[in-house]
Amino acid sequence: MNKIKNILSAMLLLALPLAFTACGDDVEYSPADKPVNAQVYFPTTNGATVDLSKDKTSFDVTLMRAKTDEAITVPITATGGGSFFTIPTSVSFAQGVDKAVLSISYNPESLEYDAYSEIKLTIGDESATTPYGMAQYVFKAGIPAPWTSLGKATFSDAFLFANKYSVELQRNDLNPSLYRLVDPYSEGLTKEGFTSNGDQSPYVEFTLLKPGDKIGDVTITMEDLVYFPYYCTGFFNTSNDYNTNVDAHHPSDFSSLNSEAAWTFNRVLQYQADGTPAGVQLAPYYYMNGHGGWNNTQADGIITIIFPGASLKDYTINVEYKGRFTNVGGDNYAVADIQLGADVENAKVVMVEGNDIQAAINGILDGSLEGIEVSQSGSVNIPSTANGLCSIVAVGYGEGESQEVAYTSFEFSAGTDRWMSLGTALYTEDLMTTLYKVDNPTYEVEIQENSENPGVYRLVNPYGEAYPYNESGDWDDSQNHYLVINAQDPEGVFIDQQKMGLNWGDGALIISSLAANYLGQGATLEEVKAKGVCGSLTDGVITFPVKSLLCTLESETSFYYGNINGAFKVVLPDAAATVQTQATTKSVKALGVQSTDKKAFSPSNKVSSRELKFGIVTSHNSLNR
Repeated sequence: MNKIKNILSAMLLLALPLAFTACGDDVEYSPADKPVNAQVYFPTTNGATVDLSKDKTSFDVTLMRAKTDEAITVPITATGGGSFFTIPTSVSFAQGVDKAVLSISYNPESLEYDAYSEIKLTIGDESATTPYGMAQYVFKAGIPAPWTSLGKATFSDAFLFANKYSVELQRNDLNPSLYRLVDPYSEGLTKEGFTSNGDQSPYVEFTLLKPGDKIGDVTITMEDLVYFPYYCTGFFNTSNDYNTNVDAHHPSDFSSLNSEAAWTFNRVLQYQADGTPAGVQLAPYYYMNGHGGWNNTQADGIITIIFPGASLKDYTINVEYKGRFTNVGGDNYAVADIQLGADVENAKVVMVEGNDIQAAINGILDGSLEGIEVSQSGSVNIPSTANGLCSIVAVGYGEGESQEVAYTSFEFSAGTDRWMSLGTALYTEDLMTTLYKVDNPTYEVEIQENSENPGVYRLVNPYGEAYPYNESGDWDDSQNHYLVINAQDPEGVFIDQQKMGLNWGDGALIISSLAANYLGQGATLEEVKAKGVCGSLTDGVITFPVKSLLCTLESETSFYYGNINGAFKVVLPDAAATVQTQATTKSVKALGVQSTDKKAFSPSNKVSSRELKFGIVTSHNSLNR
C-alpha cells in the first residue's frame, strides 16, 4: 500500500509542471510515427533461466511480431553457449501468424548438472525490429541437478518468526548430503506481517559436512557440522531508513568467524535410525549489505529444521547445587538437583574439586571417574570432603550413547574453612577493557589467602557490586564468585580458567592466563616463566605482563588478550597504605562513571588458536561423540 501511494505521489509531482506549463504556453504534441515493418521482438515471457532435461534434446525460444500480413524469415545472431548448443541462424513466421519458435538443440550427455551457459540471441535485421519490444534476449540454459521431495519438514526461524511452518524438504539425487527447503520464508513473512519486496531466495540449501570436506581454506575435522550458502530471507528492513533486505550468512562468510570452532552451532541435532538427520539447526549471521547486522552464529535454537516424520528426542539435562548435607555420622554431602529430559535413560554425576569441566567430562566418558548413576530427576547426595571451589558434572545417556552434559560450579566446605580473610585489597581491573568500552578503574575488594597453600589468594566478588561499571542485575548474586590467583612462586604467578559471575547479556565473563594454559599443555612452571608470561608478586603487589592474561565470554568461542593496557594490579592490604590509589577508587564510585555504550560488546586482540590448547567450556553442550 505504501509503495503504491509513493508511486502515485511521484506521478502527481511529475504531472504538475505540465499543468503549470499549459496555463501559459501552447504545447504542440507530435505523436511518434507508427512502425510499418513486421515489428519482431522477444516477448518478456521468455525466462531468464531455462531448465533443460536429460530426457530431451531441444528447447524452444518464442519470438513475436505485430504485423502478420506476409510470411517472413528473420536472421538470428547467437553468441555464448559454447559448443553445447546448436542454434539456428534464422526464424520464419507463416503468413497471418504472429508467433514463431526458434528450436535450439543440445546433446544432454555433454551437459553437466547445474552447469548453466549464458546465451545471447539478437534479431539480425534491425529493419524488422520494434522500439516497443526486445530485439535481444539473454538467458542461461542448463540441466538442474535432480531433487527428490522428502515431504513436509517443520521449519522455524526464531530470529524472525514466532511460529513454525510446514515446508517442503528435498534431497539432491546426486549428492545425498545436500538438502534444500522450498521457499521457507514466504508464508511466515505474510502471516506475521513483515515488510517484503519479494526477493526471498526460492530455496535454502544446506550440506551435511564430514571430516575431510573443505569450506574455503578450512578442512573439516569435526562430525555433524552443517554448511549453508547465504540466502535472502525476504525481510525488507525499513527501520532506521535501512530499506535493505536481510540476508542470512554462514559464519564462514566473515573473516573473524572463519574457523571450524566458530561453526559448531550449525550442526545436526539428532539422527534417525536410518542414519538421516532427525533435525538440523542453522546459526546465521543476519546481515544487511552496507549496514551490518545481527550475529547469531554462536547461539542454539535460531533456525531449526525437523525432517519429515521425525521428532527430536529430549536429551536435556540440568544440574543445580542445593547446599551441603551432614548425616548423623558427620559425613558431608553436596546436594544436587538433577533434572533429566524425557528421553534421557540415565545420567552419570560426579563432583570434582576446581572447575576443570572438560577433564571431568573426559573422566566420565572413559570411565576413570565412577560417579553416581541416576535414572530419574530428583535430588542426589554426593559424598565429599572438599573445601573450596568445586563442580558437579552430569552426562546424560540415551540409546546407549552419551548425549548432553551440564555442570555447575560452587564453593563447598566439608569442614574448617581453609580461606582466611586478609582484609581489603586494591584491585585495578584490565580485562573488561578488552571486551567492552570501559576503562580500568581501581577499587576495593576483599582478599583471602589459602591457609593450606600460602601464596594462593582469591578476590571475593571482584566483578560484583564492587565493580564500578556494574548496575543492578549485571552479576550473579546467588553465590560468591572468586578470582583465584596462584602466587606461591612470586616470580611464577598464574590464573587458572574461571568464571566471574558477571554477565552483561553476552554470556558470563571467563578469565585465565597464558601461563595457566601453557601449564595445562604439560610445560613446567620454570619453562613457562622463561616464556615471560607469568605474573609476579613484589612488595605486596601482584602484576602481569601486557597481554599475558586471557578473557572471553561464555557465548564466544575464542579467547582475547587481557591486560592490554598493562594496568592489572592487586595490591595486598599490607602494601595498600603505600600505594596512592584509594582516592581514585573513591572518586570513580562517587562519580558513578557509566559509559552510555559500555555494554556494546566490542572485543579486540583475539588470541591465535596456535597459542592455546584448551578452549572454552560452557555450561551446557552437546557432546562430540
